[in-house]
Amino acid sequence: MTVRVPFGGGWASEPGPRRESIPSIIIHQREREREGDDAREESREIPMAPPPPGMTLCRLPTASPALPLSLPCFPSRHRLSLAARRAGSVAARASSSPSSSSPDSSFGSRMEESVKKTVADNPVVIYSKSWCSYCMEVKALFKRIGVPPHVIELDHLGAQGPQLQKVLERLTGQSTVPNVFIGGKHIGGCTDTVKLHRKGELASMLSELDININNS
Repeated sequence: MTVRVPFGGGWASEPGPRRESIPSIIIHQREREREGDDAREESREIPMAPPPPGMTLCRLPTASPALPLSLPCFPSRHRLSLAARRAGSVAARASSSPSSSSPDSSFGSRMEESVKKTVADNPVVIYSKSWCSYCMEVKALFKRIGVPPHVIELDHLGAQGPQLQKVLERLTGQSTVPNVFIGGKHIGGCTDTVKLHRKGELASMLSELDININNS
């Protein structure tokens, strides 16, 4: 718009406020719309492919809360080194420390050695139970022939009695009593001992140990 004012006997034109043309307004409006679309596109979170196995994602702080960013989080070298040292320490303790069953195994080995020493040091050994009638019969047999046996009553040993019987079963394959040894050799139970005596073989075995029996 142009305003005319008197100037020196004439009229001068004073520029008024500038008015943009309609096409220019439309162009500016479309540019602003495109900028808004671009901003909205940028504000959207960019989809990412799922992380590979063993990798986690962490969200990093950004300048704008509308622009989240997710990146893979890798453990630091310090944490990896610490984890490796801990794993090595656990493995070392596991290999150096005895297993939970080792105390029982060691105790069983000591009992086994004790049985072997007992039957080696005594010519006649009977592992017995005081209330067992078969044990009573075997002990009475050796008493009749005048040979005093070395008798271990398992029921007098408390908790060690059943454990010792398991050791005897492992050594001889016999789980019952009486368990009879002559000259360090296992000969069996009551029935086996009585048969050897009736055949005269028991006397022969004892004579080899310089033990004479009473035939009366």
